[in-house]
Amino acid sequence: MLVWLGFVGHFLYQLCFVGGVALTSVSNGALIIGTTPVVVATASALLGSERISRMHWLGAAISVIGIYFVVGHGASFGGASFTGDLLVMLSVACWSAYTLGASRLTERHSPLYVTGTTMAIGTVPYVLVALPQCLRVDWAHLHAWIWIALVFSAVFALCVAYLIWYAAVQSFGPARTSAYSNVVPIVAMSVAAIWLGEPISPAKAAGAGAVLAGVFFTRLGRKTPAVSIEE
Repeated sequence: MLVWLGFVGHFLYQLCFVGGVALTSVSNGALIIGTTPVVVATASALLGSERISRMHWLGAAISVIGIYFVVGHGASFGGASFTGDLLVMLSVACWSAYTLGASRLTERHSPLYVTGTTMAIGTVPYVLVALPQCLRVDWAHLHAWIWIALVFSAVFALCVAYLIWYAAVQSFGPARTSAYSNVVPIVAMSVAAIWLGEPISPAKAAGAGAVLAGVFFTRLGRKTPAVSIEE
């Protein structure tokens, strides 16, 4: 299970996600990724891992609508972006499978163990695929800020973020935890406004409110696991 999750959740997910984002628009990518909570909740319900309430489904729908108002204007599917859209969809499938699979392992192991082991396993095929391009980089002449960004993203965007994610999956379950992924566009929008001076339109503000309201509804709709070991 660890080998399978490392391959799907780190190797395939990163290839599909990064490759898809490079071939499609930011709006398309954000909207497709916004379906992750729905995919996770649906799969979790079908597998009998969790009972998903109507309130949770309502919250997921409201969040998707909110994401559209935040980043969805101008999204256009098909045509030149079709390959990128398809790759992002595959990345959502990989991430959903990884979340559900790891949720079972975190019942027996710590989030640190599951995250570290699967990340180490997934790194092996990724390095083999990326090695030819890495060898062509003139590492000695890279700007210091590139090294800082590289270390920062590796430590926080990957290691720390994955660890927090599975600590939450262990405590709240995959469906409820995945709902919080819709807050990512809100954080990005806020950082862009503060750091880059990008304006926040009334539509974006309303969308942010809808996303947060959707997460609130999923919290109200929290359900216990469908079947316990004692039962």
